[in-house]
Amino acid sequence: RSTGLDIATWHASGATWARDDVPAALASSPEVLRAATAVIPRGPESVLLGSTTHLGAGFVTVAPTVWISAGGGARPVWTAQELPLPGGVSGQGRAEAGHCPGHGPCLLAGRVAGRLVAWRGDLPAAVPLQLPGVALADTDRVLGTGVTEHDLWIAVQRAAGPVLLRARDSRAAADLRWSVEAPPAARLTAAAAFDGRFCVATGPAARLWCTPT
Repeated sequence: RSTGLDIATWHASGATWARDDVPAALASSPEVLRAATAVIPRGPESVLLGSTTHLGAGFVTVAPTVWISAGGGARPVWTAQELPLPGGVSGQGRAEAGHCPGHGPCLLAGRVAGRLVAWRGDLPAAVPLQLPGVALADTDRVLGTGVTEHDLWIAVQRAAGPVLLRARDSRAAADLRWSVEAPPAARLTAAAAFDGRFCVATGPAARLWCTPT
């Protein structure tokens, strides 16, 4: 998560947690502000999702960004990578959710200029995907993404109603064909992939819905 102007991380040591020193890749400056909004695993590594704000003379840009760890313990080495924007999309953005399966490239999602965007790739490389147009208000949430054996999933909860996107898996981003699926309920609260399935939690009565194995 973000603490102050830097991205702060902790590591477990037995039953306690210790705060790590802030490396240069996670530190902010008067010209560059870094913020993380989520963390996901990628094998033994961790991936932070968020944004990098560049403060220039008379301009501000906010780029969706990932940070990838190498090594463990109190001093992992972090590498930052700003994500490319889809064609025809410009504006401020951030990465908010993702899933890195053990058998293929990661699937990330976030927003740029109030629009849902997604990327796929073997990080730090990532290719922007062409999605159906999904508008996002400031209070709308990109809940999660998932990669199962045959499908890619993106779950979003909006004030205007939930959105569940699905595409048949393909290694070539240009071959992905996204469809809007009927969500299991009017309110999605969380989404994640595990054990080869994509699951969403719904409310207010807490229920869990998963794709078949």
